[in-house]
Amino acid sequence: MRAFLHGISLCVIVLAGGGLVACGNDIQATEPDVGAFSDVGPFAQRIDEYLAMADAARTRAAKPTFRGKVIFVNTKERRVDFRFIEPLIESKSPLLAYAPDQVGAVVLVRPRLEEVGLYAGGGKAYVVHATVTVVDVVQGKAIAEKTFVSGPPPSSATMGWDAEGPLPAKEILAWVEGMARQ
Repeated sequence: MRAFLHGISLCVIVLAGGGLVACGNDIQATEPDVGAFSDVGPFAQRIDEYLAMADAARTRAAKPTFRGKVIFVNTKERRVDFRFIEPLIESKSPLLAYAPDQVGAVVLVRPRLEEVGLYAGGGKAYVVHATVTVVDVVQGKAIAEKTFVSGPPPSSATMGWDAEGPLPAKEILAWVEGMARQ
């Protein structure tokens, strides 16, 4: 479960095939609007395979590139990372794999939380350091790796809730898209 502040309302989102979205006092069960990507089952069945790629030998290419489409995997939560999938869907990016046989690169996102403060209600404030590794599936090698740092956490949080700064998703997506060749 994740919580973040949207304007001045607290929002809670739970994603896993369906979802719970809560903002302010309104709570609604929703299905994520992910179109043809709604079936993550085939990807979920291969999560262990994707995560094993984190240990793949690294290449030293001056300009790393890969062919095909991508899937983003959160290594800590061991699941498809919708923080990156949703923007690709919204932008109608040709880079998003809709089936495992389309995957040319697995983008592994390894988040590490750094506590930077405490909220008056007892929650912790975090900055996220996300190490992003691009693994070329055909080569079986990690071709690029970079650490990105989130923005600062919100200045306040609901009683007892932890909060973290937002990852620079657009910057990460642009970095990955710069390696793609079709």
